[in-house]
Amino acid sequence: MMRALRVAVAAAGISTIASAILIFSALNSVPSPFRSFAPRLAAGEDRRADALLRQGEPDALQQAAEASRSALAHAPYDTTALLRIAMIDLREHDGLTAVGVAALGESYRRVPLDRSVALWRISFGLENWDRLPVEIRTAVQNEVRGIASEPGHRWPLRARLARVTNRQGRVVAALWQSSIARNMDRDR
Repeated sequence: MMRALRVAVAAAGISTIASAILIFSALNSVPSPFRSFAPRLAAGEDRRADALLRQGEPDALQQAAEASRSALAHAPYDTTALLRIAMIDLREHDGLTAVGVAALGESYRRVPLDRSVALWRISFGLENWDRLPVEIRTAVQNEVRGIASEPGHRWPLRARLARVTNRQGRVVAALWQSSIARNMDRDR
């Protein structure tokens, strides 16, 4: 009787483990050997795109855009790849077009607050303020609020805001600087 009970418990355990493995496998659409390589592949594409972007030649810019899209295919939340696409658009057209605006907007939709690129992304948004729709302007403002809420980021943010050259962006940056300064005084 005890032996039969132990066999039944062992069989139930094995079937539970087998079921869990099958469910886990079904939920993961990417084969496991390739899943671990995706971030490394994206990082390699990012490095290649950055090197091409530094060259600045039209063919190199197109190759950098392709490498950035490839990085996004491997790592969809790669904010730097989206921002690189926006920067390439700006360089190619001597101003931000719908492609660059869409890339910047997508970077905010995927990662609303990204400390690793926040200062650059905020500056880029302000330098192109007159070309951004309201929803992206709001996303930039929300990122400013998020970064400004961290005392260690306030001074670098204020310094970055002070360097904005776009006329409309400069007005917005001045308002934000004033707000950040008031918060810094209040925190003392």
